[in-house]
Amino acid sequence: MFLDEGERWEITDRFQLVQGDVPPIPEAPPGVLMVIGLAAMATYLRLQKKRQKTK
Repeated sequence: MFLDEGERWEITDRFQLVQGDVPPIPEAPPGVLMVIGLAAMATYLRLQKKRQKTK
């Protein structure tokens, strides 16, 4: 689903109104996301290897 800039800002404005005085959620630094991604990938690959052995 692709939105042009105008639509996107309309949605974020509405979201901020709904949030009210709730502070915005701090974004995780890209390094943290990368580590989580790598960990998830490693776990997934480990599970795949186990699955191949059991076949």
